[in-house]
Amino acid sequence: MIPIMTPGNFESTGLEDVSVALNAQGDTIFLNLLDKRYDDFRVPFSRTEVEQALEDYASNQIGVDPLVAFGSTLFNALFSAERGRVLWELLGRVTRDNRALRLRILTNLERTQHLPWELLFDGSRNDFVALSGRVALVRTRPDGYNRHATLAALPHLRVLAVTADPDGSLEAEADLAALQALAQTQPQRLQLRTLPSATKASLKKVLATEKFDVFVFFGTGALRPDVSKAGGLRQEVQLIAENEQDDGRLNRNKLGEYLWRAGVRLALLNGNNSDWVARSLAKHIPASIGFRETTRRETRSVVIDGLFRALVTGLPLDLAVTAARQTIDRAQPGSGEWCKLIFYLQPPDGCFLLAPPPIEAPARPALPVLNRELAKLMRLREVYQANLDALEQSAMAPAQADWRLQADALREKVDALARQIDQAAGSLKQDASP
Repeated sequence: MIPIMTPGNFESTGLEDVSVALNAQGDTIFLNLLDKRYDDFRVPFSRTEVEQALEDYASNQIGVDPLVAFGSTLFNALFSAERGRVLWELLGRVTRDNRALRLRILTNLERTQHLPWELLFDGSRNDFVALSGRVALVRTRPDGYNRHATLAALPHLRVLAVTADPDGSLEAEADLAALQALAQTQPQRLQLRTLPSATKASLKKVLATEKFDVFVFFGTGALRPDVSKAGGLRQEVQLIAENEQDDGRLNRNKLGEYLWRAGVRLALLNGNNSDWVARSLAKHIPASIGFRETTRRETRSVVIDGLFRALVTGLPLDLAVTAARQTIDRAQPGSGEWCKLIFYLQPPDGCFLLAPPPIEAPARPALPVLNRELAKLMRLREVYQANLDALEQSAMAPAQADWRLQADALREKVDALARQIDQAAGSLKQDASP
């Protein structure tokens, strides 16, 4: 059974962190795992092949699942031979210790950005690594926000929720209303500020004058027609245009600067074509989430609800994202939507929000002395009756004198306790009478 990512399912000691680092010299991509360097990694498929598979995906139970095929190929490229044994040893250790593993894909290579690391499929275990319940899969930029800065967990989250949905086709207002309803149930944990129909000017003003911990964007990314020299996509954030000369598009690095100045720790871009925006934001802030290609509205709604519900319980951010992926998979089985959630985590751990204080059970009123005595007598009678039942069912011959003496003594004790219980119950009933 796949463990669901909840606070009580794993030991509270931190996740074991293992990084797979990818860098390049010329056309050669080098892979580093546990301080050992390998030069045999090859990019197994193009961005076009990945995009087509994700856009046209439909689970086919008769043929080979295309996502399994993609995931297996990528897993074998990343964890072939010796590297696979290293991963399995790590998974075995955390499983024995009832812990989880953080698998960190550490790279800034644009030529590998399109690879669906979230689809890694371990054929030996017959499951997707990111859904296994033992692994939190994250992406990290080596040139991004300080990877060694440990952030203190917060007592509550200041959330700025922004919408940009001019024609209503994205149903952003409904998603915002759902987040508002959730925040109302957690007033001590979530402090929500909203900015509907955001323009570049209004967003810049709010982020320049107020401080936030989380930025949520209900809208979509805008894809420019040109690509970088290394084939990287150029995405921007699509806001509301202020006039005919304004296209409403906000440069992703400019947004990163705004968020950094506002103290934002997590940016959740809850819209299509936002994974490259999330990648750029990881240069400026500790964590970011985006979606690759086109996703269903139901997927994005599940993420908002599942992620924030997990966070308010005190679950670390990386485990909360893993729980959100599992929730998508359970809500839309066979859709493959869960692998479109792209998550960047820069700090060494995912501690984000302090666990809520334990709920103290109300003190039980003290039982009257006679009531306590009655309970004690009833327990004693149960013990003697059990001993008598066991003796009568034993192999000891009833004709033996020892058996008769023991049985008679136990019956007398049971009868005596029954009389005492009747007397105590009568006295208790009399005391309760008006």
